[in-house]
Amino acid sequence: MLRAPLFDVGANLETIDLKQALALLDAAKGDEMLAAFSLAAARNRRAGDVDDSPDDVEVHHALAALRKARGLLRPSFDHVCSQLRQGK
Repeated sequence: MLRAPLFDVGANLETIDLKQALALLDAAKGDEMLAAFSLAAARNRRAGDVDDSPDDVEVHHALAALRKARGLLRPSFDHVCSQLRQGK
């Protein structure tokens, strides 16, 4: 799992800009789901969660933010859940 080192202490993890989205995708070697998982985990760490493993809803929200920053359509929740179950 990526640890999203590009987010500094003051970064707003709720509104991802294009530069951040592309940096996350680059760190994930183009794997959109891995980038979303990384972003969701970073949000959980920021919130102080002991176990930073994100759930399906958190990954879906992170993927939606990454896609919005890139001008793409929001993914369906069912599709994200399906990809997570398949380990993609």
